[in-house]
Amino acid sequence: GICCQRFDRLKKNGLTFFVPWAIQALWVFFIDLPIIIINHHQEPTAHGEAGFGRISYLDMVGWSLWVFGFFFELIADSQKFAFRNKASNHEKFITSGLWAHSQHPNYFGEICMWSAITVSCVSSFTEAQHFLGFISPLFTYVLLMHVSGVPMLRKKADKKWKGNPAYELYIAQTPVLIPKVSPTIIPKDE
Repeated sequence: GICCQRFDRLKKNGLTFFVPWAIQALWVFFIDLPIIIINHHQEPTAHGEAGFGRISYLDMVGWSLWVFGFFFELIADSQKFAFRNKASNHEKFITSGLWAHSQHPNYFGEICMWSAITVSCVSSFTEAQHFLGFISPLFTYVLLMHVSGVPMLRKKADKKWKGNPAYELYIAQTPVLIPKVSPTIIPKDE
């Protein structure tokens, strides 16, 4: 694939290969930060051994948000996969299902999942520096919305469909990330 070709070119020079490797390592660290924090800082239980406290309402909210985000992303990815595998859609962009409510519903689900993990960890945050765990969902948001996700996809889509009235209508009326309640309807004649 294209990704493999890019890495093949980068692997020829150790320094140029180190940069994306270091960025990926930093990404994993930031994403996992809430988990690292609670695993490092465990409150003693009533019996004196290290462990976790009781399940809090924030845990339940976080777990519920994670399940919601997981299924939101799964459904969005499944809809796009089915759309892309239909021969008549090869030169079209998806505007149906969750994609009628958000231009990037899969990213919305992804951000919900990482936010949910942070929410679940909050009840174990006992010191001010523990709230650095919020870097996880913020980093995911910034990465997807401003670095690698949306900007790269938008550039590719603009190159292919800019000037197409249906595409322009979709971009103008559909939120980039947070889904709206009513779907964007693209007239068939556009």
